[in-house]
Amino acid sequence: FINDFTEALRRGQKETEAFKREYRSTDLLLVDDVQFLAGKEKIQEEFFNTFNAITRENHQIVLTSDKLPKEIPGLEMRLVTRFGQGYSANITKPDLPTRVAILRNKSDQENLNIPNDVIDEIAAAVDTNVRDLEGVFNQVAGKLRFASQPVTVDTARDILETMNFKRQRAITIPIIQDTVAKFFDVTVQDLNGKK
Repeated sequence: FINDFTEALRRGQKETEAFKREYRSTDLLLVDDVQFLAGKEKIQEEFFNTFNAITRENHQIVLTSDKLPKEIPGLEMRLVTRFGQGYSANITKPDLPTRVAILRNKSDQENLNIPNDVIDEIAAAVDTNVRDLEGVFNQVAGKLRFASQPVTVDTARDILETMNFKRQRAITIPIIQDTVAKFFDVTVQDLNGKK
């Protein structure tokens, strides 16, 4: 929306009118990262008018943002209130079973035979968002397609490390004991002793 409107303005009145006709007559408007409207007065003005035109026709608008409308600094209050009239869904990062399911589904869709242990390794390490998960998957898929060698857990770990993802180690009692012992320059036996 922002890019199209800016380009239409640059090209003149005729293009701006064509932009308005196109955007205001759509049945469904999808706008990703609506927070980028913040601080852009002319664009917010046009979006406000477009929003009203679309909703007046009982058509749908879907907006995404990394914040709730009221938390976006520089977003005009009239847009905040309009956005607040709709349904807000908080999309959280996927849990481990969902990440595994996403990877298995992508593997099946692309007819790749990525072993389950590799999928489990990736899913355990990439707990940020689906884009990151797909990025690692694409690296593994590329390795599988073009390296003509099977992808192993070690291969996945190398890719994960290259992309700055590491599987979180489970924190166990022995790990805590070792860490404390090293910090205080004592042995684990000293920690467990009666003194």
